[in-house]
Order: sequence, then structure tokens, then C-alpha cells
Amino acid sequence: MAPSQTSENDVSRDSLSLWDACAISIGIIIGPGIFETAPSVAQAVSGLSEMLILWVIGAVLSYCGVLCYSELAARYPENGGEYVWLQAAYGDRLANLYLWAEVAILKPGIIAAMAFPSARYIQAIVPQASLSQSALASLLVVCLTGVNLVGFRAGKTSQNLLSAAKVLGLVFIIVAGFIACLRGAPLANSIDALGQQRDYGLALILVLFTFGGWSDIANVTADIQTGARGLLKSASLSLALITALYVLINIAFVNLMGLNEFSSAEIPIATGLRQILPSSAASLVYLLIAISCLGAIQGTMFTGSRLYGRIPGIPTNYSRESTHRIAFLCQGALSVLVIILTQSFISAVVYTTTVVWVFFLLKGLAIPILRAKFPDPPAIRVPYYPVPLLFFVSSCLFLIWSALRYDLSGSLIAGIVFIAGIFVPTLSRIVRSERSTGTRDSMR
Repeated sequence: MAPSQTSENDVSRDSLSLWDACAISIGIIIGPGIFETAPSVAQAVSGLSEMLILWVIGAVLSYCGVLCYSELAARYPENGGEYVWLQAAYGDRLANLYLWAEVAILKPGIIAAMAFPSARYIQAIVPQASLSQSALASLLVVCLTGVNLVGFRAGKTSQNLLSAAKVLGLVFIIVAGFIACLRGAPLANSIDALGQQRDYGLALILVLFTFGGWSDIANVTADIQTGARGLLKSASLSLALITALYVLINIAFVNLMGLNEFSSAEIPIATGLRQILPSSAASLVYLLIAISCLGAIQGTMFTGSRLYGRIPGIPTNYSRESTHRIAFLCQGALSVLVIILTQSFISAVVYTTTVVWVFFLLKGLAIPILRAKFPDPPAIRVPYYPVPLLFFVSSCLFLIWSALRYDLSGSLIAGIVFIAGIFVPTLSRIVRSERSTGTRDSMR
């Protein structure tokens, strides 16, 4: 498959500006991860300096992935990014397996995982709600699916608003933390008080999970006004902003609570804000986390919907808008199914882990394969090649090994679903053949 000749100047009326693309990236990356994983990262290191270094390392490894994705997007700037790259490097069979994995495992699992904490914190804000957590999570997915069905502009506007509210909320927490420090918070007595159990591997897994989602913007490359260059700029700006927020939010946590209390807190932001806002801290925190999760769901839905147009067998006479609406409906239904089956945030995350990093590894290795197949250089190439690629591939291997080590049962479940995708094309051909035979028989 030769590289696309699509011009970056071919901008449609409904396109994404640099800010729109940044908002999608921010909305996906800043999910419940920073709230759920930060205390565990603190537990796995010996002090604040090590904790902050790990967050920076996670950002660097993620940026290596961004550089790799930018070269691939420059070769193939159309929507469906990752699927298109795998198809060009490895052929239709593996690309279709990736599509199956995205449709059946990755996107529904991620959306379901984000829905659980969002529902939990909405229930905390409105305790009178009689719905169960799973029912409320399903309802949130249905509502966001409905927003996206309204149209492109409604989807990207809601994403921009959710991302803006999310960043403003985190900035508020950071400011509160530094105010507490000026008032004499327990930071100085607690920075290096841990160190009983160091597990840098586990800490890095959690950090990279929290940075996860930066890659999803590749699926809407064709919707970005400047194509692959816009992807590189938006992902770079988003990662820079998010890294600064993550580092500052960890410092703010420790300023508010001290490292020992922070590492053991079940809901660290609520515990910390009670130091200065006793009456309203809990509701503020619950609302912030709910908004964060809704933003992650919305961003994942928007980017994931662009893959469905690549599914073999979908009629080509559908308009682009109709294809996207079908995609949102299918994606919402599958996400609700995962919510019903898994019943928890952790189970939904386990459903996706190993498959995610196996395909990250294959996408990274696609760069040297495509360079060999198509020597003509794309508009964007990985700088200082192959150093960023080696860092990216090494981190993928490490996380695959770690996923198998920590979540073998969840990896096996995902593996069974993935293997089932091998037989989907055969079943699809059989169904189409039977329909064709039935049509001919009815015409006789």
C-alpha cells in the first residue's frame, strides 16, 4: 500500500483546529488515572524527587511514541491512522485483527473503565440517585453517545468544554496546594519518609497508564486542519501541558498532605482539600473527577468512531456522517456490554492491557518496515532515529511483560477475544455468500 497523496491543505469545513486537537488529546489523557494511580506511584518510591522523575520519564517515553506516530501519520494522513499503518506494513490480515481488537477490546474497555469512576463520583455528589454504579455508568455512555450523534460540531464543542473545565479544576488544586505550603503544610517533614518497598517497575507501569491516550489523536489525522504536522503539534503541546500539570499536582498533593498520608489516601484530592476547604472539598473533588472521566470518554468515543469506516463489509454508499453515526451506536452498545460484564474499573482495565501494548510494539516496528518498502521520505521523520524508536519499543516490551506478570488472567481473557477475531473474516464471507445465494434464489 503506497503512501497517501492526500494534501494537508485539503481542509474540510468541519475540521479540527490546533486547539480542537489539543482538547481531544487532553480530554483522553487526563482521565481518572492521575487520581487513581498517583498514591500507588508514591508508595512505590522512596521520596518526592524519585516520584517526580518517574512522571517525567513517562512523559519522555510517551513523546517518543508521538514522534513515531508523526512519521507514520505523515505517510498516511487519512482517518483510521493506526489501522492504515498496520495494513501498509503487515498486510490486510493483521490490520483487520487490529481493527477487531479496537472494536471488541480496546475502545469499549477504555470507555467502560472511564465510566465506572465517573458514575461513582456522581453518586457521591447526588447520593439520592437510586441507580446502581453499573447502571449509571451505562447511562453516562448512552448520553455521550447521544451528544456525538447530534453531529460533528456538538461532539467537538462538548470535548472542548470538558477539557477546559478539567484543566481549570486541576489548576485550582495546584494553587490550593501551594497556598497550603505557604501556610505551613507538612511537606518538609514527609518528603523522604517512605522507602520501605521500592518497586520502580510497578510505578512506571502506573505512570504510563496515566499518560495513555496520546495515540488516539492519530485516528482523526484527516480531520486536523494541517494533517500530520497538526498531529505532532497538538500531541506535543498536550503532553507538555499534561506533564506540567501532573508534576505540579503531585507536588500539590504532598504540600497538602505530606507524602506518607498522600501515598495511603483512598481519594487523595478530597483528603488534601479538606485541609483548607472543609465544607465543600468532597463535592468539588467528586465533580472534578467526574468531569475528567467524562472528558476521557468523549475523546475516546470521538477518535474511536473513525475506525469503523474501515471495517470490511460496511456498505460504501453510506455518507461519511452516516458511517460515523453507525460507529457511535456500535461503540456505545459494546461499551455498555463491557460495563455489564466487568462490573468494575479494574476489571475493565485488565480487559485491555496486554493487547494495547502488543499493538503499540507492532506500530513502532512498522517505521523501519515502511522505510524499507517506500524509501521516499515523508514530510515528517523521526528525529535522531533510531533512538526514540528504541526507547518506544523497549517500553512496549517492558509493559507487555509487566501485564502478563501482574494480570495474567485478564490478559488471557483478552487473548481469547482477540483470537476469535481471526475467524471473523471467514464468518463474514460465509454470511455474504449465503445472502447472495438467497438473493439469486428469490429472483428465479
